[in-house]
Amino acid sequence: MTRPFGPRDLMTPILGVAHLIAMLLVVKTIQIRNVPDPVHAALRSRAAAAGVSLSDYALSELERVADRPPVSDLLRRARSRAGGASTGDIVAAVRSGRDRD
Repeated sequence: MTRPFGPRDLMTPILGVAHLIAMLLVVKTIQIRNVPDPVHAALRSRAAAAGVSLSDYALSELERVADRPPVSDLLRRARSRAGGASTGDIVAAVRSGRDRD
């Protein structure tokens, strides 16, 4: 005797497809521990205001941070630029501006 067709019969193919898609996309997971309550509450509130889940909001913030160059790269590029005022010139300009009044 066979059992009737039910929701469990649908779950196996669905989970199989989801697993296959995740494997093809090589999706990574990050778990953040020890998030202080005020930080969690603020992020949850911002996610709700944006109309997205906390997970989607956190992911968008991580993507935004990852898209910016590291500070060390910015400093290295700034040091490599030629020209500009010397430290002495900058200090003199600030002092002369301060002494005007």
